[in-house]
Amino acid sequence: MKTVIVAGAPRSGKSTLAGSLSRQRSLSRLPADSLVSALRDAFPELGVDHLEDHDLACARFKPFLKSWLGHLVYEDVPCVVDIYHLLPADVAELAPAWSVVFLGHPRIDPHGLLARIRDHARPQDWTEELDDAALLRVIEGSVAQSARLERDCAGLGLTFVDTGVDFAAGLARAYDALSSA
Repeated sequence: MKTVIVAGAPRSGKSTLAGSLSRQRSLSRLPADSLVSALRDAFPELGVDHLEDHDLACARFKPFLKSWLGHLVYEDVPCVVDIYHLLPADVAELAPAWSVVFLGHPRIDPHGLLARIRDHARPQDWTEELDDAALLRVIEGSVAQSARLERDCAGLGLTFVDTGVDFAAGLARAYDALSSA
């Protein structure tokens, strides 16, 4: 396992899994969310953002992502990238040399996830900027997105792991899937 992508829905465990892989496998951790934020802040005309239409955000981020991932392979950078802005259908084109796992929570109760997010939010986390009603709308969208990711991954033969019902067990399954890839 030299180069890894952990992709998926918001609050599905991408950063947690990427951090664990990074520490245990001595890989650099590259959070793509920070690149999206930088592009949003420096070049707002690109329209790359976090909470807009997911497909549109992925399409806008795709040219940059393709170039960046290609350069990481060319430079032989052993790393783990955690990313929200990647569709299963784009994996073959953007990351053919990478081990990839998608995470999501298609069967979670949105109110239960809301409580978990509120209990475990980091200081200055984007979720802290939203009231419960607004965050619940984001979560409901994330649950729907997770179901789509699961369906798309199944159709493309990609690994999808449900982290919603049992978060720790889901992360362990994802870690195992990447370790055997």
